[in-house]
Amino acid sequence: MVLTDDDFATIIAAVQAGRRAYDHIRKFVLCIFAHAVPEVVPFLVFALSGWLIPLALTVVQFLAIDLGTDTLPALALSREPAGPGLMDRPPRRRQQRLISGGMLARAWGFLGVISVALVMAAFLITLLGAGWHPGDAAGAGSPLHHVRRQATTVSWLGIVACHCALCCSSFP
Repeated sequence: MVLTDDDFATIIAAVQAGRRAYDHIRKFVLCIFAHAVPEVVPFLVFALSGWLIPLALTVVQFLAIDLGTDTLPALALSREPAGPGLMDRPPRRRQQRLISGGMLARAWGFLGVISVALVMAAFLITLLGAGWHPGDAAGAGSPLHHVRRQATTVSWLGIVACHCALCCSSFP
């Protein structure tokens, strides 16, 4: 960034813009990492169960999550005002990285685990409530295909709701 004048107000505005951008990038990265967990774990459950538990998301739903819930929050974050006390904080250390171990632990180990627990519980409750048992056929042409479609829709809605709640929260 090049400042064209040495007015103190211009310098403060530049620092504030930089801090705001840094906070928004960290918040968006946290959202992206946290919502990756409930997208990946259903595939792992499907594979590790030996196909006894149906896949909780279809490929189209997976793509819809990535296209819809990544793009819109990013646009919203770009218009969000700076958080309170932005200029009251001391400057960050030069060695401080944009992505830290604590952020990854929070995204994958806390927020992602909560999201995936809610999503997989809703998926399995929907299936089990309709009479499905592990290993029952739920593909096209089976009597439980309609229930599986409902369960994948519940999973999709759960992931979208968790992601939107996370990205709309006020913490970076």
